[in-house]
Amino acid sequence: MHKKRLYVIGNGFDCMYGLPTKVSDFERHLSEKRVYNEMDNANEILNTYGVYWCEFEEGLSYIDTEEIYSRNVQFPDYLSDHESDRDGGILNMQMYTDSLEEAVRDALDDMVQEAESELDERECITKSLFNEGDQIVSFNYTSTIERLYDLPEGTNIIHIHGDSDGDKIFGYKEPLEQPPVMSSSEEDYYVDEQKEVVNSMYKRLQKNYKHKELNEFLVKNCQEIEEVVVIGHSMASVDSEYMEMIESVVKPKNWHISQYNQEPGEDSLSEYSFVDKICLFDSKDILK
Repeated sequence: MHKKRLYVIGNGFDCMYGLPTKVSDFERHLSEKRVYNEMDNANEILNTYGVYWCEFEEGLSYIDTEEIYSRNVQFPDYLSDHESDRDGGILNMQMYTDSLEEAVRDALDDMVQEAESELDERECITKSLFNEGDQIVSFNYTSTIERLYDLPEGTNIIHIHGDSDGDKIFGYKEPLEQPPVMSSSEEDYYVDEQKEVVNSMYKRLQKNYKHKELNEFLVKNCQEIEEVVVIGHSMASVDSEYMEMIESVVKPKNWHISQYNQEPGEDSLSEYSFVDKICLFDSKDILK
């Protein structure tokens, strides 16, 4: 009898099928976005603020809030009779940070839509990867699984980061001590408010985890699961809370892990409570 499995699907799964969802694709879309009051494109601007996209999401934690503030702060003109000459800097900073954040979100949307367009040209895969009763947790925004595979009866899928048609969860796990979130001086309201605008953007870039939704999915659908199979997920710390939840709720006998184009390093896996259950495998043979 087939062992019922929970499949955990990461971006490497899409990359295995040649979809344009790599970091370089995201940067390409970012390069097409403009930022308020800037001559350079959004990708160049974010690089100057210390955002490096070696990992899609965690790079955002490095954004230099002090540099954003110092490059865009406008000091109030207290000699003017017009309030706009004093609070105009606050509005300017709001427009700038909104534009920067919007560029990131729009680039992500464009990348996903480009991948979805490519899926329109793909034929369904006749070789079944999933069996009856298997369950799927996808960290991808794309509908690759639903459109390429004829899912068997009893197989359910949750897109824990959102999907191509809705809001997409994207952000860093925890703020770094450096760059710090700036504190106000409490000496100049108009200047301090500009700092707070930058702080608010930094906080909004933090990931909004869907622990409740995942727990409900696991409790409802995964009580008979024996094994977890991870395909194309880096197992990086940004999603470690989800992995530990799977372990605690499902209690599988084994974790079979494969990544795209790289082997899982022992360091990246050793922190997991289920490290002794992990078996590494090459997914190339099953994704054809």
